[in-house]
Formats: sequence, C-alpha cells, structure tokens
Amino acid sequence: MRFTLYANTLGREKLISEKGAISMYTSTGSTGMVEVMRRAMHALKYSSLCLPDDISERGLDKVPKYYYRDDGLLVWGALSKYVEAVIAVFYPSDMDVLVDEELQHWISDIYKHGFLEKASTGIPNSFKSTKEVTKFITMVIFTMTAQHSALNNGNFDFGGWLPNSPNSLQSGAPQSKDDITEADLLNTLPDINTSVWGMAGAWITSKKGADFVSLGQHSEKYFSEPEVLSLTDKLKEELKEISEKIKERNKEKKRPYTYLDPEKIENSITI
Repeated sequence: MRFTLYANTLGREKLISEKGAISMYTSTGSTGMVEVMRRAMHALKYSSLCLPDDISERGLDKVPKYYYRDDGLLVWGALSKYVEAVIAVFYPSDMDVLVDEELQHWISDIYKHGFLEKASTGIPNSFKSTKEVTKFITMVIFTMTAQHSALNNGNFDFGGWLPNSPNSLQSGAPQSKDDITEADLLNTLPDINTSVWGMAGAWITSKKGADFVSLGQHSEKYFSEPEVLSLTDKLKEELKEISEKIKERNKEKKRPYTYLDPEKIENSITI
C-alpha cells in the first residue's frame, strides 16, 4: 500500500479534476471516463483478476512466446506459495477461517463497497476455506505489484509514439486504408499541445521512482513470527531465481520483455 493514498490524491487533483489532464486532454473527458469505468465495472469478473484463470478463459494457454503469461505465472506461483504458507501459520484449518469474524467482515466490506454487491463479478462475499483466502490475497498482491508493473512500466514504450494510442482525435478515425493521405492522418491525430500532454502522461506513469522498492524487498517488518520470516526469505530467493531465468531468456531477444522481471516490479502501486 506504500504511497497508494498519495498517488490517488495526486490523481484526483491532476488527472480527474475539472481541469485535470483527463478532462482537458483526452477525448473521453471526465464525464466519458465515468461511463468507461461504469461499463468496465459491469464486465468485471473475479477470474479476470486471477492470472491463471484469465489466461485459461481467454484460450491463451498454448500461445507461443507469450511472455506476459509465462513470466506472470511464475510470479503468481511464487506469491501463491508464499501466501498459502503464511495463511497456514495463522489459519491451520478451514474452521479457523469460518469463525474469524474480522476476516469475514473484511471480505464482506470489499464485496459490498468495492464491487457493489454484484454477484456477477464472482467476487466472494465470505470465505469458507483457507484455499479461498489464499487465492484472494494472492490476487490482491499480484494486482498491486506485478499486474500494475505489466500495465504501467511499458506506458511510454508504447504510448510515447502517439499514433499507437492517441489520447484524443480531432476527427473520426479513418474507416479504411484506401485513399488515406498523410494530411488525413495529421488532421485526425491530436494537435501538438494535446500530443505532448499524452506523451508526458505516458512518461510520468512509466518512470521508475528514485525510491523504487522491488517486489518482496520491502524493509517494513510486518511480521515477527520466525516461521513467517523464514517464508519471506524463501519468497525473496524464489523471486531472485525467476528474475535470473527471465534475464537469461532475454539475452537472445532484440526487444526483451522485462516488465514482469521481479527486480523491475514495484512493491506497491506507486509512480
């Protein structure tokens, strides 16, 4: 959660306020953004937040050289193993989960206020087993670290070239490739001022912070139990092995995929 409140506060002021960047320099504006979020919320599924389920449901299990999947599943697996072992320290049985009122209120609150009690999302409104708790907490950690890195770290690599993802258009997009001239494209793409703001946003959101902390390397001491501290050390070692494996593969790549290298994954949602 490091810096998340600050980032969200800054976002309200600089991005989604009446004179924020989204309102001033994107085609959706703040009103359109709310509609986009409403539609996204309507389509949201718990399975889409859980990488193994998402990959399987989209039929991407066997797509060759799909490094987001390959690296992401390695990180998900390491996190899941760690969470499962930590959960076992505090909840030896499913009954321990069922009778923990604070835990049950926690997930109920998330279901009610975070996902608006939409059963269609598949988000649990209670926990009945240690397996369910493990999956949910793994999803939270993965989303706030690896998934954020996968989406955020490449913003400028892709969005720094405005035709890839223009933040607005001056006219309707061409409907065919026939008889399209350079002038047509320039008249469609955003003007220079708007383009610069789009590029700046992509650069800022993908910029590595001066106080960057990689996944699992936080200095805060959240646990004092020796068995949990030992599990944390094991997680760090496994993440290091994953990082080395990714680096070895990338040696042969003209355009290496690095966004899910644990050394490059920020340990929280921060920019």
